[in-house]
Amino acid sequence: MMIKWNDLRLTVLHDDAAWELILGDSLLLRASPLVNGKLLSPKGYESHENVDSLGKYIVYSIRAEPGDLTFSVKAYLNDPIIVSSILFNSSVNRSVGREADVDTASFNAHVLLDRGFGYTPYNWIRPVFIRAGDFKEPTVLGSFGMFINSSGLNTMLVSALEPRAPQLLKLNPGSVGFKAILGLSGTIREIPSGFNLSSVVVYGKSPNEALSRWGRWIRGFYGRTKTSIEVNRNYLDSLQYWTDTGGMYWYRTLPGMNYTQTMLEIKRYMDEKGIGVKYYQVDSWWYPKSTEDGGALEYKEVPELGSDLDALSKVLGPIVSLHIRYLSKNSPYAQKYSSRLVKDAACLLQPEEFFDDLFKALKSKGIMSVKHDWLTTLRQRCSEVYMSEVGALERYIDALFNAAGKHDLLIELCMPDMYHYFIGFKHNNALMIRTSPDYGSSLPKHLLLYYNAYDSQLAIQLGYAPFFDVMVTTDHHAYADLLARILFFSAMGIGDAIDKDPYWRRGVNVNLLRRFLTPQWIVLRPDEPAKLADEMFLNDPYTEPVPLIALTTVRDITVITLFNVHRDLDQVCYTLESGKLGLPKDSVLLRVNTMTTHDGKAEGCVRKAEPHLILAFNDSSKPRVIGLTKYALMPASVIRINEEYSRPLYKATLTLVEPGEILIYSPSKPISVKVNGTPVNYDYNESSKLLLVNIQYTEATLELTLPS
Repeated sequence: MMIKWNDLRLTVLHDDAAWELILGDSLLLRASPLVNGKLLSPKGYESHENVDSLGKYIVYSIRAEPGDLTFSVKAYLNDPIIVSSILFNSSVNRSVGREADVDTASFNAHVLLDRGFGYTPYNWIRPVFIRAGDFKEPTVLGSFGMFINSSGLNTMLVSALEPRAPQLLKLNPGSVGFKAILGLSGTIREIPSGFNLSSVVVYGKSPNEALSRWGRWIRGFYGRTKTSIEVNRNYLDSLQYWTDTGGMYWYRTLPGMNYTQTMLEIKRYMDEKGIGVKYYQVDSWWYPKSTEDGGALEYKEVPELGSDLDALSKVLGPIVSLHIRYLSKNSPYAQKYSSRLVKDAACLLQPEEFFDDLFKALKSKGIMSVKHDWLTTLRQRCSEVYMSEVGALERYIDALFNAAGKHDLLIELCMPDMYHYFIGFKHNNALMIRTSPDYGSSLPKHLLLYYNAYDSQLAIQLGYAPFFDVMVTTDHHAYADLLARILFFSAMGIGDAIDKDPYWRRGVNVNLLRRFLTPQWIVLRPDEPAKLADEMFLNDPYTEPVPLIALTTVRDITVITLFNVHRDLDQVCYTLESGKLGLPKDSVLLRVNTMTTHDGKAEGCVRKAEPHLILAFNDSSKPRVIGLTKYALMPASVIRINEEYSRPLYKATLTLVEPGEILIYSPSKPISVKVNGTPVNYDYNESSKLLLVNIQYTEATLELTLPS
């Protein structure tokens, strides 16, 4: 059987229970499934064509052994998307080994591409860059990987499909390309009859095309019709105050005060300073923990709180990301709810009832969202429960989301493994997933930004909003941290010390915050979350002398941001060419940090904590309203714009977030500038072709008369 998508074609080799993907005359991969380390022996085959909610497809099924198996290859006709599956018609026993012992896999392939990109499987997941031929030992990744042609950027993406976990991607060295196996963790003891093991392969002409195609498809497969960013913008675009690790009041109060008094003082400070914090977060200090194993004893307020959550929420408003964790083996819940006790935890066997009771109680106390933290620790400590049986880890996480949904609560996942990324994403109340280690850890801030930028690419495609953790606005890295949060659509949670704190660095940097939020304290964002430039999946900006490059848009302006996240270098230099970023070669590049414009090419060196922002747009012969100069992301300060241009007259009807100085690109110095029909003074720089005009209205009509 052969299926074609332009120059790409799929061939199913039924005599070998294998399939090939070929681009032009080049073989990209040859794949065949494995069961307990053995290739399948075909016994018969059939094919049929059908349609589902994701499109028209052809499926090719091969009956095979050992055992009673059906191997199938399902190819969608509109897009190059292939699902490889093994249906177990009878149960199969397995020799229990290590997690990394992947020997039962729906995707077992020799991939003939020269670059690999993926993520480590366990918390905190981090990006992994591999060059074929350079690695000598097997490498285990989470259940997602991209294989890329470095010269042409053609990309083949593979990920787990069913079950969502526990699957791992294992790469073995090959003389050419990679030997890749995506399948069940080696800890699974038995594969039950009726079980389906599947993976999905997606092709794209570039890493970002493959990523976007995969994200849309896998969300659709699991019925996730809208992403968290689409549904929860009011929450994500609000200013929040957080008390988790890295915030000043994580297990710390103001002198002589309890937690409630401290939180009320924080609110008093914010109100007095006119800082529009909408939500407050309560971390793990609110409930008792075991001194023996660190697990939660009960979800009841500790005396140090000084009140209860209900009273606190009545003053602060709905509490967000209320902290919960794994249960202690000494917890009374272990006796009330069916559990298995292990050395250092209680492992819930029927989590549905527990979460239902817990969330019913929390909702009555004014809680809006819950953060389940320590997920990797829970999986490790309860591995004999959640990692030995198919579906057990999924059952726990699904119970968490289902019970939360029943009580109208949103969920944040924290300290997640790759398993948790894949399990939680199908739920519509999956709000956020943490994408970096703690802000309060000893790791440098530019490394946290690096983690966040890369992990957010996976989180966003799976439908989560990434969360970059709390931050402090007076930190030296705060401008870069705030800019990254708005670009990648992380919630903005600050955790600064307030005026009554004896700590030397106290007070919120209001002037800096106001560069990113409107006068109504709403976060100003681009039109969509930033994507990393395609080359970022080939070159590692943490170890190679290149900046991390992120791209997004506001209106018809492309926003290019360059961060220095290098391990050692204080500055990294770049030559940026618009044509290599998929933009017209003659694009105007406006370097915000220098207020200069360039034709299609810009050069510079970016230091840590001082990212460069470049705005790109087409047609250098036409004026272009950029935005209010007081804002970091100037184009986002223009709420609406309607433009008319018939030389010599340019007219723009504007709605701004507030009055102020506006930046405009103009190919030549105007003869006159009018605002609402009245001539106004202006400044024009002949070299940069940038025009500054002060507009005293939020609704205005701007008119430029240019030379004929």
